[in-house]
Amino acid sequence: MQKYDKRGFYQFQKKAWYDRTTCCEWVDGNFRPARLALGHPDKLALLFMDNLDGQKCAEFKRRLERAKGAAHYTPANMTDDLQLVDKGLGKMLKSKIAINIEAATREMNPMQVHAMTPEDRRIMFTKCACDAWELVCQTYDFEGNFDKIGGTINRCAPCSACARPTRARRSVTIADCDAHSTCMCTWRPAFPTCGVSLTISVAT
Repeated sequence: MQKYDKRGFYQFQKKAWYDRTTCCEWVDGNFRPARLALGHPDKLALLFMDNLDGQKCAEFKRRLERAKGAAHYTPANMTDDLQLVDKGLGKMLKSKIAINIEAATREMNPMQVHAMTPEDRRIMFTKCACDAWELVCQTYDFEGNFDKIGGTINRCAPCSACARPTRARRSVTIADCDAHSTCMCTWRPAFPTCGVSLTISVAT
């Protein structure tokens, strides 16, 4: 683990599948730190999920509640329509990982590539994946695509800071569904442009 890129969050499971144990570990190992990185750690965060068994078990819900998270389950069989990963995010990430891997192996001679152990390949992949994630966070239109999948709430609210009625589009994200609730004028959605580790599930 010491050799893996420190920007990532790594979980190990026999089939690289998110079972109940890995889902629960993800809350403590990635969700909670992500909340701290994005700010407002004491506010309730709304987490959209797609009905995975591990996301609905009692232990997962308990840990999520302890991390100031609120579970919201999207309708079954609607992942393609309601998750950002299927709105170009996953495709962009995979494409940039492939480009990074090709660039990394191009710098090696065939003998070096052939001599790589499975662990060596994993270490290289983690760096390529984390480099790709940083670039995606800088270029992907999180707010625009979140709006397209229906994740934006239009809401009128009086602004206590400027004492006038305001109307602002408010995106409910992992960051904080209550952020700046007293002043909708200054509220800005907090998408993972920094500070959020890419989760990498590894088959053991």
